[in-house]
Amino acid sequence: MQDGGLTLFETGAITEYLVEKYPEKGFACPPGSAERPQWLQWLHYAETVAVHGATLTQQHIVIHEDKDRSPLLMKLERRRLEKALEVLDSHLSDGRDYLLESGFSAVDTNMGYSVHIAGFFTPLSALPHLAGYYHRLSSRPAFKKSLPEKPAIYHRDFYDLPPEPVC
Repeated sequence: MQDGGLTLFETGAITEYLVEKYPEKGFACPPGSAERPQWLQWLHYAETVAVHGATLTQQHIVIHEDKDRSPLLMKLERRRLEKALEVLDSHLSDGRDYLLESGFSAVDTNMGYSVHIAGFFTPLSALPHLAGYYHRLSSRPAFKKSLPEKPAIYHRDFYDLPPEPVC
């Protein structure tokens, strides 16, 4: 992201910068706010979820040769991703619409991206609270506007695990 002479490339830093620069938008929890610790936790947890999606993207899409892909790594990363998503599903099980009790915030934008990518590699329908959360996020006009008209790299709706090798 470029803002004048400033360039930032880390998602969490961009988010913190933007919400501090534009507090009137109401997407932050300022220091001293009761929800600030939770806001920070979910901001950084979105990166945790994203790392698993990035590894699976590399294995399924970026590495072109089947011989260079690791079915074992794909299986392990998918399971790690599922465990990370289970944390979200559990958190959302109390009926809340978004990650914070106060409602939609910038952490939902970051987590929304991570969950969006996760959905290419594991079925979100297995986690009903998370699936509902993703539906709420992906129904927002800004979310729809953020998606490319033509898929940049994800040319399939779902990338399943490769078959187990037969010995």
